[in-house]
Amino acid sequence: MPADCSRPPYQDHFALFGAVAAFVLDEDYHQTAPADAELIDRLQEVFAIWRSWYPYKRIPKLDLPRRNRQDEAQLSATKGRKACLFTGGVDSLFTLLQRRDCIDSILSVIHEDNPPRPFAEDRNALVSVDAFAARMDLSHFTVRTNMMTAIPEYHDAWAHLSHGAAYAATAHFLSGELDHATISSSLTWSQLMPWGSHPDTDWRFGTSLLSIDHFGTDTSRIDKTAAIAKVPEFLEVLNVCSRGRYALGEHINCSHCQKCLRTMLALDLAGVDRKKATAFNWSGYSPANVSKIYLRTENEYMLFEEIRDRAVSLGRTDIVEPVTRLIRRSRKFVKLTQAEMAVRKRLPSVARRRASALALRNGVYKLLGLRTRLNT
Repeated sequence: MPADCSRPPYQDHFALFGAVAAFVLDEDYHQTAPADAELIDRLQEVFAIWRSWYPYKRIPKLDLPRRNRQDEAQLSATKGRKACLFTGGVDSLFTLLQRRDCIDSILSVIHEDNPPRPFAEDRNALVSVDAFAARMDLSHFTVRTNMMTAIPEYHDAWAHLSHGAAYAATAHFLSGELDHATISSSLTWSQLMPWGSHPDTDWRFGTSLLSIDHFGTDTSRIDKTAAIAKVPEFLEVLNVCSRGRYALGEHINCSHCQKCLRTMLALDLAGVDRKKATAFNWSGYSPANVSKIYLRTENEYMLFEEIRDRAVSLGRTDIVEPVTRLIRRSRKFVKLTQAEMAVRKRLPSVARRRASALALRNGVYKLLGLRTRLNT
C-alpha cells in the first residue's frame, strides 16, 4: 500500500484470504495471529453456502485464535471512511453514482504480475483515476497485491468463488483507514448463480471493525450503463477492458473485444454522446462487429440478452439482428464452457497445468472447426 496509509491494526486480511484459499485447495488453515470472532463464525456460514453450490468440496478446519476486543472501540473512533471497491467498470461506477452521499473514497486493486512490474509503473497506469477522484472530491486508495496470481487454484476460482473474498481482504488491509467497503454486484436477483461475489456471502466477509456490503442487485447492467451514460466524468474513466490501460490522452479500452462491444452497444442504446465517451474509440464502431466474436459463458450470454431485449423495445433492428445471431451461434460455446468449468471446479489442480489444459481446449475447438473464430 502507499506509504501514507495507516497499517492494518490486525491480521483479518490474512485470515480471510488464507481461509478461502484453504477452501479452494481442500486444505485446512492455521494462523497464529488472532482474527475477528465474527469473521471466524461468518466464514463457516460462507463455507456452508459454497458447499451447497459445490457439494463435492469439503469445509476446511480453521485454527484461528479469536481476538480480544478491548481496544477496538478506541480504534473505531479514529476512522470513518467508507469506500467503494473501484475497477472503473459499469458496476462500480453505478454504485458510486447511487451512493455518492455516503461514499467518500474509492479503492483500486492492482493485481501484481509474476514477476511483478515496478510499483511506479502500476501507479502511473492509474493517473486518470487519480484525476477522476480529485474532480469528484474522493480519496483514492490503491493496494497492489499478488492474491490473484500467488496460488494458481485461487486464480482459477476467481470468477466462480474467490474474487469477492479477495476484494474484501484488500479492504481489510486498509482497516486502519476504512470502516466500511462496498462491493458492487455483477448480477441482478433474477440472474444470480454461484459466483465469487454474491449478496449472500460478501457481507459475511465483514468484521466488527470494517463492515462489507454488496450493492446493485436491483438494477440490470443495461440500466446501470444508461445511468452512468448521463455523467460525462464517468464516461471518461469507464474501464471494462483488460486489454486496455489507463493513460492520459489515450483510449482506455481496446474497443473491439467482447466486453468493449457489449458496453458500446449498451451506451449506443442509451443515446450516449460519443464525443463524451472518450474511453472508447468509436471510429470503427458498428453493431455488426459482434459477428467477429463468440460468447463463452452464461454470464456473457445473459448480458447480451439484456442488450437484445432493450434493442427490441427501442426498435433498434440494427442491433437486434446481429446480437440475436450472436446469441444463437454462441449456445454451443456456453455448453462447452460449462463442461470445461465443471472439470476445473472439481479438479482445481488443473490450474497448475494451465498450458496443457488450454492446449486440450483449443484442440477440442479445432476439431469442431471453431478454434480460429473464437474470441478468448
